[in-house]
Amino acid sequence: MVVSHERSGTHFLINSLSESFNYSKKSLDFDHTDVNINYYAPKNILSILQKLSKVHLANVIKSHHPVGFFSEILGEILDDFHLLYVYRDPRDVMLSLRKQIRFWDWHEGPGTETLQEFIRSAPSGRMMRYQQHQEPSVLHRWESHVRGWMIDTSELLRNKIIYVKYEDLHSDFDSTMQTLAKRVGIDSYSIVRPLPSENVVPPVSKGEVGGYRKHLTPEDDQFVKSVIGGTMNELGYQ
Repeated sequence: MVVSHERSGTHFLINSLSESFNYSKKSLDFDHTDVNINYYAPKNILSILQKLSKVHLANVIKSHHPVGFFSEILGEILDDFHLLYVYRDPRDVMLSLRKQIRFWDWHEGPGTETLQEFIRSAPSGRMMRYQQHQEPSVLHRWESHVRGWMIDTSELLRNKIIYVKYEDLHSDFDSTMQTLAKRVGIDSYSIVRPLPSENVVPPVSKGEVGGYRKHLTPEDDQFVKSVIGGTMNELGYQ
C-alpha cells in the first residue's frame, strides 16, 4: 500500500515497485474506486482492505488520504499490508500540484495564475475530498498530511510504516530500492528504473528536484518556511 500527499512521487514509487519487484503495473486506486467506500466509516474501510488482503493480488493499493481517515484502524491495516509513505520537498509538491490543478477542466483546487498566489491560497474544490476539515492554506494542508503520517502517529505504528524520501528515490534509486526490498521481505528481484513518462498522471512533468527555485523568490521561500519551516526541518528540508 502506497500513501502520499498528492504530487509527492506516488506513481514513481508504484511503478518502481512494479518494475523491480514484479507487482502489477495497474495499481488499485483507493481514491477512485468502484467499490462503495464510506471514507468516514473506518470499519467500512477496514472490511474492504481485509477482503483485498485475503485475495493476495499483485496490485499496489494507492491512497492520498491523510492518516485521520485510517487512525482508528491503522494498526490492523499494518498487520495485513506493507504501508509505504512517500514524501517530497513541499516546495516542489506545491509547484507540481498547482500545475496539475490548472490542467483539469474542473475545479480541482485554487487555479491561481502564479505559484506565489497558490502557496497562500486555502484548499478548495475537489481536492477537499482528502480533508476532514478545512486548512488555512495548501501549505498547512501538506503539513497536516505529513505530520499525521510521519511525526504525530505513535512510535509503535511509525516503526511499521516504511518511509520513502522522493529525493532519495530520484537520486539514489538502486540503493533505495535495495533497502525497500529488505523492508518488504523480497529476496529475488531485479532493479529496473521506470521511464519518466510512466511516472505521472497528467500533466507530465520532469519530476525534478528543486524545480521550485525557478519559480519562488527568496521572499516566497521565506514565507513558506515561516508557515511550515519547523516540519520541513524535521524532515530534512532546509
